Amino acid sequence: MFVVSILDDGDERNFVATDIRISTDDIVIEAGGDRHLFRLIDVIDILPIGTIAPSVSRSPSFRSRRAS
Repeated sequence: MFVVSILDDGDERNFVATDIRISTDDIVIEAGGDRHLFRLIDVIDILPIGTIAPSVSRSPSFRSRRAS
C-alpha cells in the first residue's frame, strides 16, 4: 500500500492506494475500490506503507530524479 499525494486543480489530494500503475505521462491509482487517473507531472509524492520489497530502491537519488 502507498500514500499518494497529487496536485489536483490547485489542491493537494491524498490517497491510500492499494495499487498504482505509472506510465510515461499518467499514473493510475486504485483507492477505495475506484481507479483514479492523473497526469504524472501532478504527483507530489508516493510513500510506501508497511514493508518494502528488497528490490525497491530507497536512495534519494533514485526517488528524486527530475526531467530536464
